[in-house]
Amino acid sequence: MNNEAEKQASPNETPKWLEATAEDFQAVDINKPVVEVSSVDTRQLWSAYTEYCKISANEQCEAQTRVYAMLAAVCSFHFRPSNYEEPFEPMMRLGDRRSPAPTDFKGEPAKLLAGNINRISNPAVRARVADTVWLLDRKQAAAAIAALDAYIEVINAVRRGSHSFLSGAGVHSADTTNHLRRGIYIARSIGWEKEQSLCIRALVSELRAEAAKIQNHRSFQRFAALDLDFRISDPSVIAAEAEELVEKEDDYYSQHSLYHIAARAHRLAKNEADCNRNLLSAAECLVKIADNHGGSALFESHWLECAIKEMHRIPNTRERRRQLKHRLVDAQAEIYDELSSFSHTQDISDIVEDSRAAVRNKPLMAALYSFSRLSQAPSPKQLEEEARKIIAEHPLSSIFATTQYDSTGKPVYRDKGIEDDDDGAVVQRHIAQSENFRRSLVVDGCIEPARLAIIDEHHVDEDAIGIICVHSPFVPQERISIYTNGFHSFFHGDIISAIHTLVPQLENSLRHVLRLRGHDVTKLNDDMTQEDLGLSVLLAKLRTELDAIFGDRMITDIDNVFNNRAGPNLRNRLAHGLLSDGEARSRDAIYGCWLIFQLCCIPLYPYWDRISSAYEL
Repeated sequence: MNNEAEKQASPNETPKWLEATAEDFQAVDINKPVVEVSSVDTRQLWSAYTEYCKISANEQCEAQTRVYAMLAAVCSFHFRPSNYEEPFEPMMRLGDRRSPAPTDFKGEPAKLLAGNINRISNPAVRARVADTVWLLDRKQAAAAIAALDAYIEVINAVRRGSHSFLSGAGVHSADTTNHLRRGIYIARSIGWEKEQSLCIRALVSELRAEAAKIQNHRSFQRFAALDLDFRISDPSVIAAEAEELVEKEDDYYSQHSLYHIAARAHRLAKNEADCNRNLLSAAECLVKIADNHGGSALFESHWLECAIKEMHRIPNTRERRRQLKHRLVDAQAEIYDELSSFSHTQDISDIVEDSRAAVRNKPLMAALYSFSRLSQAPSPKQLEEEARKIIAEHPLSSIFATTQYDSTGKPVYRDKGIEDDDDGAVVQRHIAQSENFRRSLVVDGCIEPARLAIIDEHHVDEDAIGIICVHSPFVPQERISIYTNGFHSFFHGDIISAIHTLVPQLENSLRHVLRLRGHDVTKLNDDMTQEDLGLSVLLAKLRTELDAIFGDRMITDIDNVFNNRAGPNLRNRLAHGLLSDGEARSRDAIYGCWLIFQLCCIPLYPYWDRISSAYEL
């Protein structure tokens, strides 16, 4: 994005994209920048309006500049169709700066946009403007109907081939499902039986049936899920379509998803026996995936555990679960240290450009692979040696006690300096200080430049992130959506949402991997109840086991970032509501989100080409 779109106006300054007047709109051809654009992707439409805005500014055409800047700002919103209340958010957040948000247009700007909805020729621009107007004022019923009409027109235009999304995937793409979902939300609000509502419901049903007919299983899954979410079609018809597609599909992952679609449809149709039959078939698909473990005991254990968990919901599967549990125990006994550490060299003098170059001009999955390998934490031995070197060079700084305070002035960490030749606490203090500097360098020099480069070149959607989470043994199956949402927020710069989503999942994933190795991660209380071990206890009591699985570099990094009181202590401070706004989007928060993303990616490195191919299907 250009600087104009990234700026958030100061309280005393009105940004250019809010300066347009009614007279400006009357005097300007609002369709000129996009009249030859056949795309209905708002990112390309934003680019077209932005380019004309620059041309108008150079030609000193102030009215055009203001109008095109306003329309570019509306097109710049990041689209979140699954969020009914807040479907649009700023595309970028950089500290206390951000790109335009819908709330910026409250009042007169929204009224100005409302008066020009019908003048807009491109259906995607019209949908975005009308939806924004209705979002800001739910009394604008005409805007809601206009938005719904425009969303329908977008889909039909792509279906005819006169327009296209950025992906070029046609009507059977995730973009279509996103537009339909938002349109259906509007239809539910304005009246389920209105003409426009009936039209979009029919469109969902038609596209689902079409996807089944042409055997596009991924498109069918999206449309069928949408159909079932809103109870649009007869669920027994969807179940039959899904079961027919399974018979023609030889990919176990796809079969698993289709069986779950069929099971969900049968459940809605009150066919419990058929529902359970499909759920069992879905679980057996996971067993077949485990069969193809390629020599990885950790991979086999992960999918066997997933299969057993799915069977727990199905009656009359005790014997089958017993068989799989025996196999799981055998596989766990053979697990090697498959999540070993890796090396990565960097030229510090050119660190920013090197990081950008690592992810630029690559397919999205290849860029995400490189992004996950941008940095590596020092070993515990290296950290200790560096700390002792600093102590030797600056002995006075280590003699005296030290206290650290949080943003509210409370002491959160103390050490007494060197006492009786015991310098352990001082060593930990210097390690924490050195790591704080290293993390800041990694964030500013590697993570943020690379993240922005990826966002600039790609649309990082939930499909790309989701396929990583689905395949990663680090992500429990029942937490896939949580991880996907967290990483989606992270890549789009919403660090506050990302850190609050991802950090609570970290210790559960560590327990998950330890269980795959056959370790007990619970404690027995005096009243004979059991509870899972928390992060601090895991790091204290199962450190050797964690080091063996993840490597001592990674576990030390996790400890320093999330648990060590001398460091940011993200896990505990977040769990107790102690993070301020600034801390929740700090360098440590960014690094913590990236570190969790790295943990998800490491076990997938040997299989990345296959995962990339699955995403590109």
